[in-house]
Amino acid sequence: MPLGIPSCNEDMWYVSVFFLLLCIPYTSCFQLACESQLDSSALKVKCTATKYEKENCRDNVLSTIYGDLYGQKYWAAKPHDLQLIPIQEEYLNTTLFYPGFLVVVQPPRTGIQNVRGFHLFYEDLDTNLRKCIIIVIDNATLDHTHRDYGLKFKIKLWPLNGDKDFLITSWTLPKPPESELDTNLIRNGRTGKWKWGLTNASSDWITTISYFNNIDDMYIRIWFVAAPVEYKFSQYIVSLEQIKSGEETDFEDRNVTEETRVSKVDYTFLNVKPGRYRILVQPFDDNCTCKSKRNYCGQCIRTRTSVIIVPTTGDMPLTRRTDRLQRTSPDPIRAVLSPDISKTPNQHILPSVLGFITFLLAIIVIVGCYKLYKEHRNSNNDVNINNTDVKGKDKALNKRSRIVAVVAADDDDRHNTLVKSLVMFLQESCKLNVFFFPWSQTKNKNLWIDNAVNKSDHIVFILSKCSVNQYSQWVESAYRQHCDSVFMKCIETVLNSSIGNSDISKRTVLVQFGHSKNMQVPFDLCNKHQYLLVKQFYEFLCHINDCHPWEDDFNQFCDQPGINILTSKEGRNFMKAFNEAMDYNPDSALTTKQSWLKTIYPEIECIDARHFLTGFNEATESTVSDSGLAPSEPYIDFIPPNIQDDIRSSDIDSIDQEKAIERFNQKNSAYCANDFFE
Repeated sequence: MPLGIPSCNEDMWYVSVFFLLLCIPYTSCFQLACESQLDSSALKVKCTATKYEKENCRDNVLSTIYGDLYGQKYWAAKPHDLQLIPIQEEYLNTTLFYPGFLVVVQPPRTGIQNVRGFHLFYEDLDTNLRKCIIIVIDNATLDHTHRDYGLKFKIKLWPLNGDKDFLITSWTLPKPPESELDTNLIRNGRTGKWKWGLTNASSDWITTISYFNNIDDMYIRIWFVAAPVEYKFSQYIVSLEQIKSGEETDFEDRNVTEETRVSKVDYTFLNVKPGRYRILVQPFDDNCTCKSKRNYCGQCIRTRTSVIIVPTTGDMPLTRRTDRLQRTSPDPIRAVLSPDISKTPNQHILPSVLGFITFLLAIIVIVGCYKLYKEHRNSNNDVNINNTDVKGKDKALNKRSRIVAVVAADDDDRHNTLVKSLVMFLQESCKLNVFFFPWSQTKNKNLWIDNAVNKSDHIVFILSKCSVNQYSQWVESAYRQHCDSVFMKCIETVLNSSIGNSDISKRTVLVQFGHSKNMQVPFDLCNKHQYLLVKQFYEFLCHINDCHPWEDDFNQFCDQPGINILTSKEGRNFMKAFNEAMDYNPDSALTTKQSWLKTIYPEIECIDARHFLTGFNEATESTVSDSGLAPSEPYIDFIPPNIQDDIRSSDIDSIDQEKAIERFNQKNSAYCANDFFE
C-alpha cells in the first residue's frame, strides 16, 4: 500500500490513481461521489462519476477517454427514470444553506444487460454554463435481478448557484448517435436561495419545489426541500389545486383536487385531468411548531408553484416545466368577485377591431410628428449650429449636479488623510457634489446613510485594511453582528436594498488605492464596479459622470487642462497624501490569508486562490467583476466544503470512497486551476 494513505484500501487507491492519470490531459475534470441504490444490499454495484467542462464534453473527446462507450453500432434504450431532487444543505456549522440537486437515474427496463453507464449533460439556463457527468459501472454486468430490485444510481450536485434554472439530459452508455430520436430523458429544476440562513421565525419558512408533469401518463410528481431540523417539522401537507378564475391575481380562486399529508419530500399526483393547476406545500403543525418572531403560535406559510398546465388531447404540450418560488399568504379565504363568464365570438372580435384602429391612428400621429420635426429642424439649422457651444456648456453644467457619496472606514492617519484629500479634490476641482459623513452637518448616521443611498447618483466605498476586516467579521458572524461604523451600516444597507432594487447595485462603486491593491475584495462585493486609484482615476471619473473615455474630454468634468492632477492645489495635496501612503505600505491582508492557508495545508509550499476553490467551483465560477479592472480573485476566506463532513449518510454512504475522492481532488486541483474561470 502506498505511504501516506493509511485509511484507504489498495483497490480504491488504484482507482484514484487511474482517474488522476485520466484527468491530467483534461484541465476541466472533477470526480464526484457515486452510489448505487437498490432494495437488496447484496446486489449493490460500484460506480464512478467524473465531471467534465467546456469542450471536453464533446463525444469525440470523451471517446478518447472511454473508448467503446462512444461511437458504437449498438446501444441500450434510454433511462427509465431521471429525478432531479432539490436539496438545501448547511455548510459546516455556519447556519448558511447552499442549494443543489440529488440526481437519481434509473437504467432502462429493456436491454438492461447492455447498460455500462450514463452520460448526463446539465446546463445553467440563465448563464448558458454547460457541463457533463460520466457515470461508469465498475466491473459488473446488469441483469433482470437488478431491474426487479429497483437499481438506481445517485450523485450529488452541490453546491450550485442559487435561484437558477437547470436542465439535465441523460443518455445510457454506450451513447446512441445524435441523429437517433427518443434516446434521452430531460428534466428541469430550479435551485433554492444562495447562502440562505435560518429565518427569525419558523412560521416564515418557505421551501423549494421542483416537479415533473407527465402529460402522457397523466401524473405530476413533485420534490421539495425539507425544513432544517431546527424547525422540528416532521410532516408536510401537499395539495393539488385547480385554478377556476382570477389567475395570477390577488383573488385567484382554486378548487382542491387532492390533498394529503406526507413525511417524505416527494409525492406523485395520479390521474390528473386536463386543466391549470398549482401545487402547494405547507408544514403540518399540530403542536404550535410554527412560531412568530415573538414566539407566539402562528400559521405556517404555504409555498406554491407556478401554473402547471395539463393540456387536453391534441393540444401542444408545454415542454419547459421550471418552477419559480412564489410566497403565498397563510391560506386566506379567497372571495370570487366576478363569475367566470364565457365570452361570445363578438366579444372577442370587437377588442381586435378597436386595437387595429388604435394602431393605425398611432402610426399616423408618429408620421405627422416626424414631418413637423424635420421641417422645424431644417428651418432653424443655422440657429442650432450657433448654439453648439451653449449646449456644450449646458452639458458640463448638468454634470456638475452629480451627487456622489463617499464612504470609508476610520483607518490609520495616512489613509484617513488620503481619503479626505480625495474628497476635497472631487469637491473643489471636479464637478461633483460629495456627501462625506465627517464633513456632514448632521451627526445622525441613519439619516446620512439614507440620504447617501437614496439621493446620490453613485455610492463610492473606499476599501482599506480596516474596512475589509470589519466586513470579514460581519460575514463570519453570519451577518448577525451589530454594525456600528458608518462604513458597515452603509454597506449593509446597500446590500439589503439591492436585493429588491438592482439600480442601487449598479450605482455602487468600489475604490482601492495603490498601496492597498493586494487587499482581498469581499466576496459579496466582487460583482460591483471596481477601480484602482490613481492608475484608473480617469476611468473612475468617466464612470461617475456616465461618459466614455474615448468620447469625452477630461476637461468636461475637471477644471484643469488635460489629465494632469497636479495642476490644482487640491490635486497636489491628493498626490502628496497618496505618495505618503505608498511609502508607508502596511502589510496587506493577503499575507495573513497565506499564513492561514499554511495551517490547513501544511504540505503545500505555495497555493493560489484559484487552486484553493477547486472543490467549490460550481458555486463561484460565475462571479466576475463588472469593471475595467481584472476580475477579482475568489474570496479566499471561504473554506471549501469537506466532502466527508458535508455529504450526509442518508445521501451517500461510502466513507472510504469519499476520503479517496477528497485526496484525489486535492492532487488534481493543480491541473484544473488554470481553466477554473469560464
